[in-house]
Amino acid sequence: MRKPSSAILNGSARAGSAVLALALALACLSCYRYHAIRIEHRADAALLFTGKDTKPGRGRAPDEKISRSVYATKWFADVRSSSPVALINRKGIEHAFEGRFNEARNLFLEAIKEDDSMAAAYNNLGIIYEVFGRKEESFAMYSKACLLEQDNDHFKRNLPNSDAGKD
Repeated sequence: MRKPSSAILNGSARAGSAVLALALALACLSCYRYHAIRIEHRADAALLFTGKDTKPGRGRAPDEKISRSVYATKWFADVRSSSPVALINRKGIEHAFEGRFNEARNLFLEAIKEDDSMAAAYNNLGIIYEVFGRKEESFAMYSKACLLEQDNDHFKRNLPNSDAGKD
């Protein structure tokens, strides 16, 4: 039985290593870590008044309002990369979890300015706009993220009216 030459072994090993390195690099480019946040949406609903008088201390007056809360879970996307724009995005997520939403918004806008194809930054900015109650802008950001990465289920779940993520 003849032994393969070392040149053949080295060549095939290098080719295999290159393919493995390329596969790992491609996998890392599309990797995210997701961080959940619950957003409370409040809606004031006027009470229905039946025309009956309420006894003092019982029931509500006809002009009172009640507040109803609906909670939605949204997903921040943290890019697994050490690129400068990924670091800006990550810092924005940190600020959001600290309740510093204006600073987070500014960082996500900066990330988009640096890389307008970064779907994670659009998604994250959509969450911030939703926190601020800016529904149209929020929807636009979520939609842009979904257009850039059409197979990303977390981005799709963040879209309003998707029913996913609502408690």
